[in-house]
Amino acid sequence: MPRTIVLNHVSFRYESLPRPVFSGLTLSFPPGWTALVGPNGCGKSTLLSLVTGRLTPESGSLVPARDASVCGQGLDMPEAFFSDPELMGDPDTRALLSRLGIREDFPGRWGTLSGGEKRKCTVAAALAGKPEVLLLDEPANHVDADTLDLLAAELARFNGIGILVSHNRSFLDRVCRRTVLLTPGEAGSGARTFACPPGAALQESLREDDFLRGERAALEARLRRLERRRILATREAAAGAARLSKRDLDPRDASGRAEIDRARLTGKDGRAGRSAGKLAGQAGRVRAELESRPAPGLRKSGAALPGRRERRPVLLDRAPGILDLAGGTVRLEHPRLEIRNDGRTAILGPNGSGKTSLLRWIRGSLDLPEDRVWYLEQELSERSRREALSALRTLGAEDRGRVLSAVYRLGSEPESLLSTDLPSPGETRKLLFALALLRGVSAVLLDEPTNHMDPGSAACFSEALADFEGAVVLVTHDEAFTGRVAEGRWRLERDGIRTVLSVTGGEDPTQQGVEKGYRAFFNTS
Repeated sequence: MPRTIVLNHVSFRYESLPRPVFSGLTLSFPPGWTALVGPNGCGKSTLLSLVTGRLTPESGSLVPARDASVCGQGLDMPEAFFSDPELMGDPDTRALLSRLGIREDFPGRWGTLSGGEKRKCTVAAALAGKPEVLLLDEPANHVDADTLDLLAAELARFNGIGILVSHNRSFLDRVCRRTVLLTPGEAGSGARTFACPPGAALQESLREDDFLRGERAALEARLRRLERRRILATREAAAGAARLSKRDLDPRDASGRAEIDRARLTGKDGRAGRSAGKLAGQAGRVRAELESRPAPGLRKSGAALPGRRERRPVLLDRAPGILDLAGGTVRLEHPRLEIRNDGRTAILGPNGSGKTSLLRWIRGSLDLPEDRVWYLEQELSERSRREALSALRTLGAEDRGRVLSAVYRLGSEPESLLSTDLPSPGETRKLLFALALLRGVSAVLLDEPTNHMDPGSAACFSEALADFEGAVVLVTHDEAFTGRVAEGRWRLERDGIRTVLSVTGGEDPTQQGVEKGYRAFFNTS
């Protein structure tokens, strides 16, 4: 059984960032799966790099797992895995490939595989070497429900130290029995550990936050009472001091002077002053205690940039028929397809059914100028991430402030964008959305929009889409996100050589309270 990975008072800072990523971080990763969760930009990827030794802490102690197997977010073909005759000939590897449905022809047609099929291959490559430590970064991206079932079952077989980063809450709950929550702070992200899956950890965290808010409220009420009493005592002391003054007393008034002397001697009129001093000391101690307590709360969410709605009510209207997509490899039979100027449509279906190809067809078929349509691809290249940041930096001060305010309300810290040369994929998605809203787009087309987004950010993103005045069409495997956003569903099903599209109505969201909780969990500030 592998040893436990222990971080003891670990600190780390990037030179380009104004504050440390971690300062005195202490936590451990024992055998079994631990969910590593927290908002975009809180340091999850940095922590993984520290664990594997790719980054070195500035201070503190950590013995890195340099032999760890890492399955990152990319979908490049694991050539070393497929070309290793010893691994590929191993009965355990062949059984692994069979359980995951990975066929022999996958390497030869990598470019035509769906994202979910590629993801199965990258996870299989990470598992095949039977590592003692396995780190998975967003393995649920691009993956349909059936593939998630296969991956969850396969990860349950792993008996080493596993650290899992994912935005998919149900997947995390199925795989992990332990949770580490990273929460950003001025002195770097802190960590809270829960001996339960993320769903249960959420509830425990909310109870803790409610308790802390209650304690703060009690301290604030006590401070207000002490301040009121101190003010009254100070006023009484001032009035008493005026009474004890002989400055305005007639020098010939011997009895008056004697009375003041007796009051000074007995200290009767000094009690108010002493009381005021005592109350000031008590108030100071309560104020210090209040300042030392955390202040959990919800940040504003949504985007506060509504976009625009086209005047004509219908942006796309196609009669029933057949569409040839993806160079003729997908023959799509469909009923009447309509996209209204304020419609909310989700395109659903298994990996490889043609969802992305249909979304691209819609992009070219909408009766709109190109600059009024925003299309978000599944994966963002490093170049596109740098270009998004450059676009932000060329804006005027007012527009830049509006975009950064939207990014903050979508769950990221503006300063992390302003102090980096390459924003994370999740941060880039929020930035691109804010830039699109700023220019007033009237249709947004989203291909797996919650990839690389933490649950809190995804909830904020869904609120922003609800406020958006134009049309939304999205491809996603995220059922919770679909339930919050979509009114209509276009479902694709493969039937031999053809794909059939069916249209159904929407369902009312039923998880508003749960999503508020997740925003509290992931987006406290």
